[in-house]
Order: sequence, then structure tokens, then C-alpha cells
Amino acid sequence: MKRIDKSGVITYRVKRIESIFSKLIRFDKMELARMHDIAGARCIVLNEKKVRAFVKEIQNSKILEVKDIDDYITNPKDTGYKSIHLRCLCDGKYIEVQVRDETQHSWATLVEITDVIYKTKIKENKDDHNTGLYEFLQLFSKSKKLTL
Repeated sequence: MKRIDKSGVITYRVKRIESIFSKLIRFDKMELARMHDIAGARCIVLNEKKVRAFVKEIQNSKILEVKDIDDYITNPKDTGYKSIHLRCLCDGKYIEVQVRDETQHSWATLVEITDVIYKTKIKENKDDHNTGLYEFLQLFSKSKKLTL
């Protein structure tokens, strides 16, 4: 990380139990043993250029073997979510590494907070209780600077 972005942050992430149950319900064929995003890392860098550079570093890693990549920056989710997810094998275990820039991280955090405060399920691409928050956050995700 320090070669790409000295101010970048890497932290562990563990999927919340509610999210695990929700995913098992949403996807008929999902099995807990095949759920590769229960644990992993979240990497936050300054901008998208650094996201791409850090993803290349991970792909060249001798510690992680990248098995699959979802590029939600090039192809954002319907909600507006943007990030790159790499499913990796490490010491025989699957982990997910999420790499995003600061704006993408702020947006994702805003969605999670909105879901908690308003008891919506926007993160899961579901109900916003007709508040208009889903559409607002979807439009807001198109902004390059969420500080505006």
C-alpha cells in the first residue's frame, strides 16, 4: 500500500451476521461454505488511479492468489455502489479484498448509515420505504466529490 498511497488505509472487514443471513436468503443456491466475502480486507486510497494501481499490486502478490475480480467501478451496481472486489486465496482460505477510493468509501458508508437510521435496505438494492433515499443515493453516487 505504501508504494501506491502513503495515506492509504487497509483494514480488516467481517460481514455482519444480518448480511450473511440476507445473502443466504437472496441467493437460492448460496451456501455458507461458498460465501467468499465473509472476511477480508478493505483498502481505501485517494483516487481511482491509485485504486487501479493497488489492484495490480494485489494481482502480482506472492501472498494472495486472485481467483476472481468484480469491477464495480467500471460497472457500478444498480444502487450506485462502486469498488473493486477481488476474491483471493490466502493460506488455503478464501478472502475478499475490496479496493475503493475515498469518495467511493464515503458513499458506501453513507448508504450503510442511511439503512441503519431509516431502517431501509438500500445496500441490498431493496426497500427504501418510499422515502426517495434510494434514488437520491443512486444519483449522488455519480458525484466525484461527496463534499460538495
